[in-house]
Amino acid sequence: MVEHVDLIFNYRGQWFRKPQLVYHKKLIHVWRGYEVDLLSYIDVCREFKEKLAFSEVRQLLFIAPSGGFYVIEGDEGIRTLQNLLSDNFKVVNFFAVDNYEEELGLVPNIIHYHKCDNVIEVGTDCDSSEEEENGETVSSDYDSEELESYKKQKELDINEKLDKYKDLEYGMTFSNLKEAKQVIDFYAVANKRDIRVKKSDKGRVTYCCVLDCPFRCSIYKDGKDQGFKIKT
Repeated sequence: MVEHVDLIFNYRGQWFRKPQLVYHKKLIHVWRGYEVDLLSYIDVCREFKEKLAFSEVRQLLFIAPSGGFYVIEGDEGIRTLQNLLSDNFKVVNFFAVDNYEEELGLVPNIIHYHKCDNVIEVGTDCDSSEEEENGETVSSDYDSEELESYKKQKELDINEKLDKYKDLEYGMTFSNLKEAKQVIDFYAVANKRDIRVKKSDKGRVTYCCVLDCPFRCSIYKDGKDQGFKIKT
């Protein structure tokens, strides 16, 4: 295994989910010559949050040697990534899904990686800056005022997108339990409430506040169809 690698943090790009998962690149932030043994899940997520204005990392992904996207979950995923590193694979491209964004579905976990896996295309954003003439934009040299402006604009964009999740209504329906849980997550972020799951199984989920507060929400499978509904 190699001892040092270059880590590339991709941000401000755009995801396209159909007909296949594609990321159109925009800007990158680079850690050069990073010591492999020091690589950790928390540190990678923290860099997206503290340096690149992500509110929270909902999903962390990278491009495997096969060219496909894989999700990394915790340090177990990082250890699997470390075992893939070699002289032929020592530049790692990281991508993150922000907390207010929808998860990318059907992306395999890195712990299930096989060298023969199919390649998933990675696009290039045609609006990339002139600094990318050599295929790279290093945000370490990026204008600090412009980056700060981007952070503020992103906060406004996040707040605007979360506005529609500020209210939950009795009888609100969801196509599946995953969608219901995601809406509750957005509701918690939009209202700055610390909410936890009290009970959960395949047919229902109940939420309450971590600290004392009147919030309580129960979502059950709707007997009339295959969806789920807020009942309390």
